[in-house]
Amino acid sequence: MARTKIYIGGGGASGTPGGANTNVQYNDSGVLGGDSGLTYNKSTQTLTVGSGGGSVALAGATSGTITVVPVATAGSNTITLPAQTYTLSNIMTCMIVVGAENGTALVDADLGPQNEGCQIPVAATVFEVDVTADSTTAPSIIVRKKAGNGTTYTNLISGALATSGSANNNFACASTASACIQGATKSGSITIVTAGSANVLAAGDFIGLTSGTANSAKRVSVAIHMTRN
Repeated sequence: MARTKIYIGGGGASGTPGGANTNVQYNDSGVLGGDSGLTYNKSTQTLTVGSGGGSVALAGATSGTITVVPVATAGSNTITLPAQTYTLSNIMTCMIVVGAENGTALVDADLGPQNEGCQIPVAATVFEVDVTADSTTAPSIIVRKKAGNGTTYTNLISGALATSGSANNNFACASTASACIQGATKSGSITIVTAGSANVLAAGDFIGLTSGTANSAKRVSVAIHMTRN
């Protein structure tokens, strides 16, 4: 009996690439699609998402930490991120409130020295200090940092920051920006100390008050705004 060999061959799928040269291909309603917002340059081995703006979304990742790690190969690997901006995702605030509006008038010693008002969990850079009070008599404060468990204190602002004394906006701020984050004009004389990286905090550092003048205020609130490094 003669034997018959039957060969069944599988052909590879083919189609016309979508988009322009370097566009990454994807399923666009059943056909190959390409877009200028998703490209790959084989010469530089660069994958680009977005043309002027875009994002890479991880489905279901509503919280937690995402770590991006270069491939472990010989030589140096670099991940380049955009310049840091002040957004809700990288701003932290240390809030120190001394006294109560329904309490008795503060005395100067209540405003400092007051150590360890709050602890900073990650490395950060202070860019603004705000002070408000219930009194229009312009109480003032000086804010400082303490290095972890040590005894080294460094002032974060150049002098005593006093509230405006205005009944409508009893507020003052020192800032490295052009204006306070709430839109008010920053102090023209008191500044954030940046010399020697005084406004840079390490994880575990504390923020507290060096001293202050109560001027009959019953409550003084201090907000120290910083960006994660």
